[in-house]
Amino acid sequence: MLMQNKNVPSLINRRSGDTKDKKKSLLVGVSFNESPSNRKPGDCSNHSDKINVESPILDDLFNTPTLGSNFDYPNSPVTPVTPYLDQVPFSKSPHIYGDTKEITKYPLNDDKLESFVLIPEVFDIKLVERLGKGGNAYVYACELSTTGSIDNVFSTAIKIPINKSKVKYILQEAKMAIKLREFQNTWFQTECRFFPFIDCYGLYYIDRQKFDMIKPREAFPCLVMKRMTYSLTEFVSTQSKEAEADKTKIHLTLWWKLCQTLLDALKVLKTLGLVHCDLKTDNVMITEYNSTLPIESQISQVLFKVIDFSSTNEIQGMVKCPDMTLQFTAPELLDFSKHPLPTPNSDSFSAGLILLEAATGSKPYSAAGYDHFYLLSVIKEGKVMEWLSPEDMCILNANPDVKRVLEMFLIDRLPVESISSFIQTL
Repeated sequence: MLMQNKNVPSLINRRSGDTKDKKKSLLVGVSFNESPSNRKPGDCSNHSDKINVESPILDDLFNTPTLGSNFDYPNSPVTPVTPYLDQVPFSKSPHIYGDTKEITKYPLNDDKLESFVLIPEVFDIKLVERLGKGGNAYVYACELSTTGSIDNVFSTAIKIPINKSKVKYILQEAKMAIKLREFQNTWFQTECRFFPFIDCYGLYYIDRQKFDMIKPREAFPCLVMKRMTYSLTEFVSTQSKEAEADKTKIHLTLWWKLCQTLLDALKVLKTLGLVHCDLKTDNVMITEYNSTLPIESQISQVLFKVIDFSSTNEIQGMVKCPDMTLQFTAPELLDFSKHPLPTPNSDSFSAGLILLEAATGSKPYSAAGYDHFYLLSVIKEGKVMEWLSPEDMCILNANPDVKRVLEMFLIDRLPVESISSFIQTL
């Protein structure tokens, strides 16, 4: 998880959250200075026939940044300096930090990965603080700067493999990140919305000099990415303490914005022939915002980003299920006798569970307890909506549009296109 350990400020006054708030949310750029090529920012004129901007729920989600706004753009913050291996003269020697120490870097054996490397002759990274630890990697806050310069410093995050055997997951994630960034310009030009995935800037080799958990004379490729502020898990937990009994745990406008972000992510993955395989609340992050602004402005600044592509795979060629999280796994993937494989439909089910937790504040199947074997049998039944507590049902019954969308994800198992079409009619 890429998060800071600090309290999440309250976004809203719950008693003021009515349907008018839905119309006031505006997407705002967050950190970068580049805009997509071949398209003027704010120009969506050729898409007016596709987007129902009069929708009381979605008009804010389709609002394109103006000329005064910024896009998330994959080349920042390493722009304007050309950072990649194929753009800087560099010998592919295993001795990467000078001749005095022979450090063998982990081989990439892939031209695209080689071109994704940020080299120490141009860039320097300083680890700042540990943000978290997953099954495959540590996550640290770090400062990315131009070597020898103190003026051009960016706050980023970096995933460092726990050991040599976990490097393959970092490289898998880097490959998927490259595919996504190659598609990013197309997305901006055709959809006029912000990209739903976190920006990854490149691979950077780290050795024992920078991180003492690495063995001497070894250097591992680590993934440098945009630093986010909160995970959705932390955000929902904090907001749940302040929500009224019949209100969604995150502000209703934010719930619809999260819904659109997940639909966009599913659409991109399907277009590229990919499945994420590990969609869950821990893998959705939230951008930082200015808590001193009015409530409506705070809400408009919040952007959600899907992270963690270490389990992401191409649909074609997949031979087994990657690592997944049980409570967010589609029921059909637990029928081991049929050797099932993840599909866009199983990703969609996981997205529905994320939205369910954001609405109710409860983990999926929490009413069933946490015994692993019993939970496994409950999930296989495919009746997650029947395991909601009375308090959870109170929230959904008070928000019928939210309830219907959740049913489309979790009961009807409708395709993304059908759910998107329904939401535009609200």
